[in-house]
Amino acid sequence: MIAKSEIRLIDPSKEMNEKLALFESFMLLLGLSVENMIKGYVIINYQLNNTSTSFKNLKELKNKAWGGNNGHELSKILASCDFEVYKAEKDLLERLETFVKWAGRYPIPQDRQKFEDAKRFN
Repeated sequence: MIAKSEIRLIDPSKEMNEKLALFESFMLLLGLSVENMIKGYVIINYQLNNTSTSFKNLKELKNKAWGGNNGHELSKILASCDFEVYKAEKDLLERLETFVKWAGRYPIPQDRQKFEDAKRFN
């Protein structure tokens, strides 16, 4: 027989919140890792094809290597590469992009359009 003192009550909402926090952190870190990998590839590829070019600052790098796109526009940056991206990979990339931009950092999007866009991931 189990004594009452041995029974541990589990608060399902607390457990769910902890899992959600871990998931959001995981997706943010995974997204940042993929972003760094893509940017590293783009920079190396750009330098190999443009041997006379060197980068003096981040703005110049952004403009030349990934076409002036915002630093977290993963799908746009990857589009400049010569990769074949499958539908499932593109979907994952869009989700990671969302977590890198706001979902891994803030409880809600910073503007209404992003809020509306986020509804499709639910």
